[in-house]
Amino acid sequence: MNVGGNFTLEAATAYTKGGTLIFDGGTLIAPLLFADYGTHNLGNVVIDAPGVTTLTTNMTDDTLTIQTGDTLITDGFNITLTDSLTIQAGGTLTATRVDLGSGSYRVSTISIGGNWTNGGVFTAGSGSGGSTVVFTAGDGPSVLAGDSTFY
Repeated sequence: MNVGGNFTLEAATAYTKGGTLIFDGGTLIAPLLFADYGTHNLGNVVIDAPGVTTLTTNMTDDTLTIQTGDTLITDGFNITLTDSLTIQAGGTLTATRVDLGSGSYRVSTISIGGNWTNGGVFTAGSGSGGSTVVFTAGDGPSVLAGDSTFY
């Protein structure tokens, strides 16, 4: 299924994953935003929106692919993947934190149950209150491919 605009799935909404969910954004001028979709697992997700996609809630998927020319910004929200993350050449994942004031931050945790493949750019949050990447593979090690810097 292709989604060409903002995506909202309320927590009480029934959702059955299947196939691949492609966020392509069409010709959106505004950034593509993920609104609250509760604890739903969206399955295999592809970010293929021209420009920037920004999370406005936590994201849970089986796999996540960020296509060439696309950027996903976590904006302090978490990404939980039961399987793999792929950042294609020319794609970008930016794990940002959000300053809530008074020395408090909303920080991103990216949890990956499978492989990490980075052919593009990964920008990790750093310093106090920086973002975290956690590899959760239970049946064996995750495979790290590509150039990624973790702090």
